[in-house]
Amino acid sequence: MMNKNLQMTRRSRLAVLVSFGLAVAAGACSDGASTMTSPSGVSPSSLAANGQNTRDVSATITSPSAVSPSIVAKNGQNSRNFSVTITPASVGVGAAQLHVIVTRDATSGQSQQLGSVEIYVPSAFTIASVSNLTNPNWTSGVSGQTVRVGAKAGNQKLDGDAGRINVAFDINVTSTECGTYAFVKPEASNETYSTDPFVPNWTYSGGALSVTVTGCVAPVEEECKAAPAVANKYLDSIDFKGGRGDIINALAQHMTQGARFDGIDPCDVEAYRRAVIAYVTANLP
Repeated sequence: MMNKNLQMTRRSRLAVLVSFGLAVAAGACSDGASTMTSPSGVSPSSLAANGQNTRDVSATITSPSAVSPSIVAKNGQNSRNFSVTITPASVGVGAAQLHVIVTRDATSGQSQQLGSVEIYVPSAFTIASVSNLTNPNWTSGVSGQTVRVGAKAGNQKLDGDAGRINVAFDINVTSTECGTYAFVKPEASNETYSTDPFVPNWTYSGGALSVTVTGCVAPVEEECKAAPAVANKYLDSIDFKGGRGDIINALAQHMTQGARFDGIDPCDVEAYRRAVIAYVTANLP
C-alpha cells in the first residue's frame, strides 16, 4: 500500500512538472508573438535604415522628359550640324562684298570639330577674292566658283569652345546682270583646309541662301536712223577714207516712203542695218 502511494506521489510530481513546462513554453510563444511585427507595419524609412543591403534606386532614375535638350544634344556625339549666313541680301550691280558667317551649331556632339567649309557662289558673280577672315588660324582659297575656308591645323577647328563657335569672312564679287541668285547648300568637313579631296560630313541646318542684284540700267534702243546715217556710221567703223557722196546718194535713191530700205522699216534696227551695210559693201569703189 505504501509503495502504491509512493508511485502516485511521483506521478503527481511528474504531472506537475510537465504542466509547468508546457505553461512556460506557451508563455514563451505568447511573448514571441507579441514582439513580432508584420512587414506592412514597418515604415520604408525604417527598412532602409535597418536593411544594410537595401538600396533605393528610384532617386537615381531621371525621366527623359526631365533632361535638358542641350544635354541630350551634347551627348549625341555623332551630331554634326552647321549653318551659314550671307549678307546683305541685296547688292548693286558691279563690285560688291558678301559677308559670310559660318557657325558650328550647339546641337553638334561635343567631340565633333568643324575643320573646313566650301561655298559655291552662283555663276552670275565673278569672284575677285576672299578677305577679312576673323580667325587668323584659318585660311581661304578660290577654285572656279567654289570658295573654301578652313583651319590651318587640327587644333584650330571650330569645337564649340569660346572663340571657336564661328568664323566670318568676305567674298568680293562683281556682277553684270540683275536678278535673284540662289546658292546651293554649303558643305562642311571635319578635316582641315589643306585636306584633299574635300569630303563633306556635316549637315547643313541653316536657311536657304540667295543674293539679289539690283540697279541695272535697261539698254537704250538705237534710234530709227535712215539709211544715209547708218551707212556713215558703218563707213566710220571700217575707217573708210574715200569719197562717200556717190554711196550716200545711191542709198537715198534706194529708200522708199518712210525711209524704208528694201522694204524694211528703219525702226527694225538690226534688220535695217544689215540691209544697208550689205548695199554699201556691194557698191564700195
